[in-house]
Amino acid sequence: MWHNMLKTSENQQTIIKPTEILGLILLLVLFLLINLFTGSRTPTVWMDEVMFTDPAVNLYLGKGFVSSAWSVQPMHEFWAGNVPLYPLLLHLWMKIFGFDILTVRSFNYLLMCIASLGIWGSVIRLNLITSPLQRFTLISFFLFNYGIAFNYRTGRSDCLGILLFTFAALVFSIKKSWLRYTLVFSIGLLCPSAGLQLAVLGAVFCFLLIIFLGRQFFLTFILFAIGLTSGIFALFFLYYSQGVLSQFFASVRVYSHASTSRNFIDILVYKLNHFWIGFGGLRDPGFLVLIVIAMILATYRLSRHRFKLISVLSFGIASGFSIPISLGILGVYPIYYSWMASIPLAVCICSELSDLQLSQRYKSKIILFYQVILMSVLFMGLPMQLGIAFTAWNARDYSLVAALASQNINQDDTVYSDFGAYYAVKKIARTTILPPYLSAASQLEKESISILIIDPQDFVRVSKEIGGTWLNSGNGLGSQNKNGKFSKQGVFSKLYALEVYRRSK
Repeated sequence: MWHNMLKTSENQQTIIKPTEILGLILLLVLFLLINLFTGSRTPTVWMDEVMFTDPAVNLYLGKGFVSSAWSVQPMHEFWAGNVPLYPLLLHLWMKIFGFDILTVRSFNYLLMCIASLGIWGSVIRLNLITSPLQRFTLISFFLFNYGIAFNYRTGRSDCLGILLFTFAALVFSIKKSWLRYTLVFSIGLLCPSAGLQLAVLGAVFCFLLIIFLGRQFFLTFILFAIGLTSGIFALFFLYYSQGVLSQFFASVRVYSHASTSRNFIDILVYKLNHFWIGFGGLRDPGFLVLIVIAMILATYRLSRHRFKLISVLSFGIASGFSIPISLGILGVYPIYYSWMASIPLAVCICSELSDLQLSQRYKSKIILFYQVILMSVLFMGLPMQLGIAFTAWNARDYSLVAALASQNINQDDTVYSDFGAYYAVKKIARTTILPPYLSAASQLEKESISILIIDPQDFVRVSKEIGGTWLNSGNGLGSQNKNGKFSKQGVFSKLYALEVYRRSK
C-alpha cells in the first residue's frame, strides 16, 4: 500500500537536471529580492505581528522575555504566549542583524526559503512528483499563494510551523529507521512550542496517513505522538516553573477562540455565524482553485474507472476537507492557517498531473490547461499584495513613521502606541504599551503614560480608558478621505494614520 500510494521503487530514481536546480535557485533569489525590496512598505504593521515580535524585542533589548502587547498578564511577567519558539529564534536573528521592521519580517523570508528546499527535496525523495515542471509549479505556488504569502508578509509566527511541516515530509523519506524515528520524535517535540494548532494538524494528518498507509506508518505515528505529548508537557513545565501556567491557559482561551462555546453544537453554530473567524481560510483563492482541480481530476478518473480510494489524489482531497473542518470546529481556521490544507493538496495535484495517463495527443494540452490555471491563481496572491503596495509607495515609507516618533518622543517617555508605530516607538521610548495590554495594565501604569501615538479615530476611546487630559501636538501622519477623516482599511491596503498627543500636566 505504501509503495503503491507514493509510487516509490528501489529501481526508480528521480533524475535532477542542473537546469532544475538553477531554476529553483533563481526562483528563491527572486523571492528574496522582491520581499526585501518591498518588505518595509507593505503591509501596514498590525496586531499579530507586534504581539509575536514584542517578546523577542524585549529579550533583545535586555528587558527579559516579557511583553507589553499581551492582554492576559502584566508586562513584568515571563511571557506566556502559545508560540514561544518563534520569538526565541527571532531574538537570535536580531542579535545578528539588529532590530527594525525589515529585519523582523526578513526572518520569515528565510524560513520560507528553507521550507521550499524541504518540500522540494521531500517530493523528490518520496518520488511523489516526477515532472520537473510540476515541481517548479509546486514551489511557485508555495511561495506566491495568497494564504501562504499572508503569513510571511505580515510577520506572523506561522512560517515556523510551515517549516516544521515541510521537514516532517522530508524526514519521512529517510531510509535509516533510527534516524527517521529520532527526527520524527524531535519534530513532534517542537510542534507545541511552535503553535498548539500544529498539535491538532499533526493529529489529523497522522490519522489520515494511518488510513492511507496502514501499519507501516503506525510506529512513526506512535513516536510522533510521544514527541508531541512530551512537547506539550515541556511547555506546561516551562510556564509552571515561571509561575505563569494559568496565564498560558488564559492566552490559549483568548487567542484561539476556544472559549466561545461549551459544546459541539454551539461551536458549530458560532463558526457558521462568524464564518470569517471560524473558516476564513476557506476563502483563500489558491485553495479554492486547488479543490476544483482535484475534484475534476477525480471525476475524470471515475469516468475511466481508474479512481482508487488509496491514492495520492484521494489523500489530497481528504486532507483538503478534513483539515479545515477539524481546525475550524475545534478552534479557528483563519486565512493564515489555509496553508495546512493547501500545501498537501497542491503536492497531490502536482503529483497527479505528473503521472496523468492520457494519450500523447491530449496529454500536453490538458497539462498545459491545468498549468495555466495553477500559475494564474498565483497572481491573486503575492503579486496582488504587492500591487496594492505600489498604489501608494511613498506614503508607505516607514521612515516617515520613524521620523514622527523621533521628533516627538524622548527616551524617558512611556508611550501608548498604535501597532503601526511599534518599530519606531520601541527604539526610543523607555516603555511602549500596545493596545491589547490596556486590559491588563494597572492604574499606575496607565497614569505613567505620557504620550499617545495613535489613529485619531481611536483618541476618544483610548483617552477615556487611560484617563487624564491630553493635548494634540499638531504632528501627525496619515491619509484622509473625502470627508476629511482618516481612513481605516485592511492590513494590506491600509495606510498609516497617526497623531501624537501629550498628557497635560
